[in-house]
Amino acid sequence: MAVPSHHNLFLVLCTFAVLVTVSSSQQCTTNPDGEIVWGSLPTIGPPKSSLDYETDDQRRGTLSDMARGFVNLVTPPETVSEMLDYVSKTLEAVFNNNFVPDPWPMFQEIAALLVGIIVCLSVGLAYILLVLIIGPIFGCCRCCNNCGGKRVQAESGCPGCLRVFYTILLLCVTGVLCAGMAFTNFSNDFISYAYTTTESSAQAVIGDVQAFATDAVKQMEFVTDNEFGTVDCLIRRDIANIGDEIADPLLEYLKKDAGVQVAMDSFTDLTSDLNEVYMSLASINSSRTEVIDGTARVKGLLEGVKADLTALTCNSCPSYSDLDKVNDYSLLPDFSSQVEQASLAKNTAEVFYTDFNHTLNNISTLIDDSASSAVTEVEKLLNDTKQTVDSAFDSIVQQVAQVNQSLEEVKQDINNFFDTVNQYWDYRYYGLIAVTCLTLLIVLFNVIGIAMGTFAYKDVLPTERSRMSNAAGNVLIAGVFFSILFGLILMLICFLGFAVAGTATLSCEPLKTYEALEKTIDKPGFLGPGYFLGETLFGNSSVELTLSSILTECEQNEALYAAMDLSYLFSLDSFVDELNKGKDGVLDQLKNAIDIPTLDLVPDNLQNDLDSALNAINLGSIDPAAIETLMNSSVTVTNLKEFAEGLRNAASNPSNNATELNRLADEVDQIQAQVEGINAHKARIVENAYRLSDLNATLPGSITKTVAASQAAETKVNLPATEEKVQNITVDYVNQVFGYADQYVEKVGTQLNEDIAKCQPVWQIYHTAQSLACYYIFDSLNTLWFTTGWCAIFYIPSIFIAVRLAKYYRIMDEEAPPRTKRHKKGARRVNQDMAMEDLPDDGGHHTGHDNIRLVESLGQGGMQPQQNPHYIPDDQVINGYDGYNNLGRPMAPPPAYHPARQGSSKELPLAYPHWGRQPSAGYDPDWDMPKNRPYGMPSVDTDSYRYGYSQDPLQRQNQQSVVRDMREYNKKPRVATYL
Repeated sequence: MAVPSHHNLFLVLCTFAVLVTVSSSQQCTTNPDGEIVWGSLPTIGPPKSSLDYETDDQRRGTLSDMARGFVNLVTPPETVSEMLDYVSKTLEAVFNNNFVPDPWPMFQEIAALLVGIIVCLSVGLAYILLVLIIGPIFGCCRCCNNCGGKRVQAESGCPGCLRVFYTILLLCVTGVLCAGMAFTNFSNDFISYAYTTTESSAQAVIGDVQAFATDAVKQMEFVTDNEFGTVDCLIRRDIANIGDEIADPLLEYLKKDAGVQVAMDSFTDLTSDLNEVYMSLASINSSRTEVIDGTARVKGLLEGVKADLTALTCNSCPSYSDLDKVNDYSLLPDFSSQVEQASLAKNTAEVFYTDFNHTLNNISTLIDDSASSAVTEVEKLLNDTKQTVDSAFDSIVQQVAQVNQSLEEVKQDINNFFDTVNQYWDYRYYGLIAVTCLTLLIVLFNVIGIAMGTFAYKDVLPTERSRMSNAAGNVLIAGVFFSILFGLILMLICFLGFAVAGTATLSCEPLKTYEALEKTIDKPGFLGPGYFLGETLFGNSSVELTLSSILTECEQNEALYAAMDLSYLFSLDSFVDELNKGKDGVLDQLKNAIDIPTLDLVPDNLQNDLDSALNAINLGSIDPAAIETLMNSSVTVTNLKEFAEGLRNAASNPSNNATELNRLADEVDQIQAQVEGINAHKARIVENAYRLSDLNATLPGSITKTVAASQAAETKVNLPATEEKVQNITVDYVNQVFGYADQYVEKVGTQLNEDIAKCQPVWQIYHTAQSLACYYIFDSLNTLWFTTGWCAIFYIPSIFIAVRLAKYYRIMDEEAPPRTKRHKKGARRVNQDMAMEDLPDDGGHHTGHDNIRLVESLGQGGMQPQQNPHYIPDDQVINGYDGYNNLGRPMAPPPAYHPARQGSSKELPLAYPHWGRQPSAGYDPDWDMPKNRPYGMPSVDTDSYRYGYSQDPLQRQNQQSVVRDMREYNKKPRVATYL
């Protein structure tokens, strides 16, 4: 195959890795089975911008859920889905230039989809417009004594019950307003927290993008730097050792199948036997010297012992006449010349064996020489690959650096934006505090008005209420005024907030479930024919690549290669094809390059040289039996052990020199020890003699066997089968070298599909951005418009109830006229509770109608002068029956009687005959006076404060009976009227 194909092969390896250079000090190891030992792939760090809104205690979940529930109520999810379908269809038509605008049908479709939002916005707009119109009209109406502004309280059947009812109702509404006010304050804090979270999360999201890109680059760098470096190291190692890589299996084949191992074993055995011959001869010669020399030393020592014994007088000592006699071992022949011949024979065999091994081992060198050109070419391709990888790495690093730099600029812009906003952010907080205080002011008006009115309430005439009670009514009316004013502001905030954040919230659930993506950018044909992402990333719109599928895969922490179907950019199958092509080319080149010449394993004169060397040793001249006979003779004639024992026995005789005899006995024992050493050398001589005899019998056959095995191995080695085996081994070698690449491709394929750039951080970034927008920004704004709208809506019942309740607290200028009643049959008649049509004109002194209480209860503190226009203080003129008819004001009634100032009601002064009523001049004294006006606390109805009804039911019934009698009496004609 041509060299460019090889180049493509290694380009595939580097392009597949896509990144960095291979380290020159890369360590590469494999298992015994040839499997590469891979390192651990670096992991991608977890994102720092992770937001879990469900467990965030700072988030106002309940309040935001209420606002979100309201939005979902007015616009159900199925409506949102239909809205997405409509938007998708419209945008698709716009992008494909098929859009034909038709305003009225479009308006009808949009209105049908957004009917809930339109209704809510219409209600808010109506609220604003009506408040702007009705508010001033209501104020002017009250200024004209209409709309409840007239200080006249209409008669009712149970005014006390109504007052309590309105009070409780207003308190309930005020409580709801308090909740809205608290929620508004909560929303203010929530907005602040959402802003802080947005500020930190926005920067964290960008940091996560940078970190993910950097970590992914580190993983790819590991794949190319470490893993591809391992492959490169193994390939370089095997290429550099191509001779050994091919020769080692070839030698194994030759040893096993070509008989080389048999020849080598024969050579080994022959060499071992010759070496044993040499060692045995050398040992016999060395032992012979030791035996002869040792015998001479023993003889000298025994002669000394004999001389000492001769000098002593010894009784009963053993005989020592033959003590110094020893055997002569010099009869054993000297083997020095045979040792030299044995050494020459051994060296001859070793030389032949060395040449034999050298010829076999030289096969590796022969292969290296023949394949040197191919190895040089492969190394050149590896160097080119490294340069290509370096270039690719520099390009990728520059691109990543540019992306990170752009992200840094974006992060800086975001920081500058937030720094600017932070300068004014506190004003937003204070502004929403002011919005909260708007409702707080209304709550305070209502609470203070109710409290003042309740504490200052007295069961008196509406015209006689206290100033504190009147102030309570004014406070409630002030609350009404501010409710009209503040309600406009709150509803405006609610209107704008709902229009922006409320409608934007509708996009949250589709974004969370990817429905918005599936119906827009992921929809085939939305932005052109086919799939938009497939066309954008791969230039092939038929590739079914969608953003929702990418996010779904990334949510399950799949690798980015699998999630984005990057196999369309670079497929493993194409790389495998390139590998196979490159492998075939390298194999052809190596097959043609490797040529093993004829091998000469053994020389032709091997048999003769070995036989000559063996004959020169002359092992047949050695007689082991004669040597054994000679060596079996004792070194000394005298038994030295028995002689030493005899000396010790003689030492026990008192007549002998025991000390000297014992010394000599010990010396004899020492001599015996040397004799035993000599005996050991003698035994070794005998053993080696017999071993040499055995080797003399086997060495000729061993030589013949070795030569035959060597010649047979040489013949088989040079057969054509050996050349075929070399080719097969070359194929296996190439497969081994490219097997590293295959393992690398398989490993990288697994890593790309499972490990490299696990894209859960990508989904986490999307999830964080979506959560940040929906559950913090939108939800915080939703809580604001929801709470302000809450307060604005409940201002309406607060206004109506406060206006109604103020009537029961304010001082009335006059009493309400009697109500006209109808009989059961429908005829009208005038309610003549106290018919006074025939009363004489009193000159404007209002003395005709009995509308003044004569007796006050002890707990009411007295009638104030300004509350009773007929009040004349008590003075010295009160001293007679008719004292109050002579005060310059004719027919002026007396002041209300107060027991605290004027004594007990049972003991009225003379100024109050007939309970303060004076008969006119024309009154018939024989006409019975009407019953005294009942004494007691009046009730709140009209008759009660006119006639002083008691609270006791039985007494009240009696009092009402008196009133009925008076009504019947007033129907009769009379001459004078009782005043």
